Amino acid sequence: SVPCVFALSGVAPDFVVHEQNALVIPHCSVGELTQALHRLLMDKELSARLIARGLQDAQAFSLEHMFENLDKLYG
Repeated sequence: SVPCVFALSGVAPDFVVHEQNALVIPHCSVGELTQALHRLLMDKELSARLIARGLQDAQAFSLEHMFENLDKLYG
């Protein structure tokens, strides 16, 4: 139950949507990370919304489903 900030790498692009379930920043951008964290600290409504949707999406995420999609794509 913590609002998240992601760079889109690894499996993150499979489930992270900017301002819906997390904040997305460019890879290796300390300035953008600082701004995103400040925004989460200052905007309690945004933080609460990201926590609720992020938790819902994390519970729905399935590696099995991801592997099925990869098998369809590459199989």
